[in-house]
Amino acid sequence: MIKGKQTIYIEAPFDAVYDFCRNPKNWTNTPLGITDAGDISGNGDAGTRARFTYSIAGKEFESLVKITETSIDEFGFETEYKLFAEFEEMEIHAVQTEKGTAEGPGCEFTVRYEYTMPDNLFENPEGKHKFEEQMETDTILALAKLKSLCEDLAQNS
Repeated sequence: MIKGKQTIYIEAPFDAVYDFCRNPKNWTNTPLGITDAGDISGNGDAGTRARFTYSIAGKEFESLVKITETSIDEFGFETEYKLFAEFEEMEIHAVQTEKGTAEGPGCEFTVRYEYTMPDNLFENPEGKHKFEEQMETDTILALAKLKSLCEDLAQNS
């Protein structure tokens, strides 16, 4: 299992961050990392689904992501996503959780992920290690992008 967690402070109200992340049209900009999402059904609440292509270790996987749970109150929000992908005889399952907590005028935003992958996906342990490092880098970059987008929206509203 490959696990990771990253946190960033966003200078925008947590409800604005939640609204941005919940909107499926914005998913290509969020830490979920969906590229070219298609066949989206739902408005971002639990049950929302999207099909897309996901690349892992140089292999392309047709994938389905589904929001399984989402909650919001005056202190913050939490959303859980599940991903399922197939490639030849391999299956990949992932759970990703985004959590925003009100911190002063802004939002502390945390993303956690856990990937369960087939043993034969990587040719050697070094390949798996490189993938883990790339996941961490990609998550950091996605959070920086999310921070910039949400802060720009907050300043312009």
